[in-house]
Amino acid sequence: PGHGSSFHEAPDWSRSLHLYQTFDSDAWRAIVSSRETQSRVRLVHLVRDPVETVISGYWYHCRTGDTGTVPIDSEALVQLDTEDGLEVEAAAVLESTIPEMQAAAGAAKDSDRRVLRLGLEAFTDDWEGTLARVWDFLADSSEMYTEDLRDQFLDLASMATPDPEHVTARHSKEVARQIIAESGAAVWDKVRAARASIGYRELCPGVWRREAKTDQWLDKHCES
Repeated sequence: PGHGSSFHEAPDWSRSLHLYQTFDSDAWRAIVSSRETQSRVRLVHLVRDPVETVISGYWYHCRTGDTGTVPIDSEALVQLDTEDGLEVEAAAVLESTIPEMQAAAGAAKDSDRRVLRLGLEAFTDDWEGTLARVWDFLADSSEMYTEDLRDQFLDLASMATPDPEHVTARHSKEVARQIIAESGAAVWDKVRAARASIGYRELCPGVWRREAKTDQWLDKHCES
């Protein structure tokens, strides 16, 4: 639920649809700085609003029993009230996911033409448009990325369905957002402060994005 980075290889649909490799921030930094890969490497770095990372992680860990980096097991997490559980999750994210996102972001500037850095929300805002943007970014590095392959890729993407284990109900997210907004716990100041370090800005009250949006999008998603 936090972030990922992808190093794309040859687009051989018959071989596999899993055509990327993920890296932690140390490997990312090594790749970006390597002279051997400076001209041909293309890296896609996905980040996420730190507050939304906490919310998603909390409900996922409660729902699946996979507590990951959270220092208590899922049974204990579920027994806490939601406010306390979110604070436990936030403390864990501040120790792990956020520093990892910041380290990877610091290894390559937004102006680096070899790196496409996207907020995860870009996919929920415009699934097919964002995938097309990723494809076109990768295609710039190789003649293997033909228009025919692009069409096949986007056709497959249009049929994709989310993994139910990784989908949190909208109501649950709204409950968590309200609890966080009303909480005076210091941990939330730290989580919110991390937004700017990975390029997030508040487009309107409560709406944080990395990518610029059209006036039409803002009219739809921002309260007057």
